[in-house]
Amino acid sequence: MSTNKPGEDEFSRKLSELVEKLKDNEKFRSEYAAMNLHDRDIIRQAKKEASLDKAIEDAKNLLKENISVEIIAKCTGLEIEKVLELQKEIVQ
Repeated sequence: MSTNKPGEDEFSRKLSELVEKLKDNEKFRSEYAAMNLHDRDIIRQAKKEASLDKAIEDAKNLLKENISVEIIAKCTGLEIEKVLELQKEIVQ
């Protein structure tokens, strides 16, 4: 069973003391919060890039099926210029 109480052995006691000391350390807390924000930013950026990659892949597949550039742009959220650029890549 999990509780918030530390174990009874020496290691658990020392670890608990260290955790309590860090909780009270304002510099550590602010650095920890900054790390969390940084990690969230990295995750958001990765999701954004993955979404763009998927839209480009979908656009290429639709271009191969001779779907109009305007419809592809509308359905994928890509700019028409980007779809035209992809069209040129596929033709080559």
